[in-house]
Amino acid sequence: MTSPQSADAERMLALGEAQLAAILHSIRLAVISVDETQTIVQFNPEAETIFGCSAAEAVGTPLDRFIPANARAMHRIHVETYTGSSSHGVPNSARHMGGERILTGLRANGEEFPIDASITRTEVGGRKLFTVFLRDITERIRQREMLEHQSDIINCAAQAIISRRPDGTIVTWNQAASRIFGYTAEETIGRNISMLHPQNVPLEHISLAERAMRGEPVVDFQTRRRRKDGMEIDVEVTISPIRRFDGTVVGTSAIFSDITARKRMEAEMQALLGEQRRAELEARESRDQLRELSSALQTIREEEKTRIARELHDELGQSLTALKMDASAIAGELDRAQDAVLNRVNGMKQMIDSTVAAVRRIAADLRPVMLDNLGLVPTLEWLTRDFANRTGIHVDLEIPDENLGVGGDAATAIFRIVQEALTNVARHAGATEVVIEVLNSDGTIVVRVRDNGKGISGRDAHKARSFGLLGMRERAYVLGGDAKVSSAPGGGTLVEAEIPAFGTTVKGRST
Repeated sequence: MTSPQSADAERMLALGEAQLAAILHSIRLAVISVDETQTIVQFNPEAETIFGCSAAEAVGTPLDRFIPANARAMHRIHVETYTGSSSHGVPNSARHMGGERILTGLRANGEEFPIDASITRTEVGGRKLFTVFLRDITERIRQREMLEHQSDIINCAAQAIISRRPDGTIVTWNQAASRIFGYTAEETIGRNISMLHPQNVPLEHISLAERAMRGEPVVDFQTRRRRKDGMEIDVEVTISPIRRFDGTVVGTSAIFSDITARKRMEAEMQALLGEQRRAELEARESRDQLRELSSALQTIREEEKTRIARELHDELGQSLTALKMDASAIAGELDRAQDAVLNRVNGMKQMIDSTVAAVRRIAADLRPVMLDNLGLVPTLEWLTRDFANRTGIHVDLEIPDENLGVGGDAATAIFRIVQEALTNVARHAGATEVVIEVLNSDGTIVVRVRDNGKGISGRDAHKARSFGLLGMRERAYVLGGDAKVSSAPGGGTLVEAEIPAFGTTVKGRST
């Protein structure tokens, strides 16, 4: 008959076993018990999950089935050391297996995985049992490797990356931060971020950090920071909040780029651009002054040509006419007996006629009187007839509306451009025909002179010493127009000019 004490002991033992079973069933650790022969006698549900093997399949089999082949020898050393059967005797108590080294388990499907394990020894009825408590640390290893990888990336970054707590305490400091600011990580971690602030930090800069602490990112903000040597540098900073799993902001991470060299280059570039603008302005003013001078010289030349032409026409022409009349009178008074003298007088009259014609031609070339008296169209008609008679080159003058509505400096410029174009044709083109078109297009006089000669290359059209072509451009430019020379379609050369009717020169350009 069982005594009350024995019954209580049995109930307590049953209760303890039930509690132990409940613990082993619910604990988030794999629990495996083996006997002295390393045969599995207990295999809890977490062990089933981790190793992918049911307790029914595991119990009664060697523990080696869950240990990779290359790790089994080391496992036996651990067991021998723990049981005291090795020369490295250690007191029998629970201990961690593996020390700093990660152990490896073997799943039922042959997959190896890292584990963290502890072992303890118990005796039941004189029978030694060894229980291993282990966990699968695959995820922990993966996270650690990921953190190490991220740390390597941060340390290799070209920008300074610094994290801080809400109170400003520096938590992390990468290698680029040391290079940019001159402090080592040991000198900064644990100190306040204000150590990098210049003496006078604008309030809006401080508010940026406060914004980041409220969860608002700050991107590409330019400010200044102080190095260890006291020198202030220009930096571009991006500040991001660091959040806990529940979304609470627990700090900020700042990425700093040293833009001191870039700012210096920008300042130098601005200075160079300023100098370039001043040089361009001075060059433009010089060009305007030269054009103003050129315009003034052209005006003076035209006035001087007009004066000389009038003096040649009026005074010299009249004198030659009077001289011819006197010679004629002398010839009338000579009798036939004086034939030799009479012949000489008649020769003088012919020379006087030739001189008068030459004077008129020179005067017309200097400044056709008809340009001032009759206008542009009759003068162009005379110019083209005279050119055709002298060169034998056919000239077709096309003026759709003879009332061009042009005068003053514009009329002079158009006449001179056509005159210069015809001179170039006679000298260089080798042409047999020239077509001249002059028309008024909404207040702008358009002039085109086209020949059928050998044409002109783009290089020749822009030669710096092509003074005739340059003169045409300048005459048009100072009146607010433009002139250009190019190869004509189908061969030959085309001179095109556009000049405002009644254009009058002002400083630099015309109005």
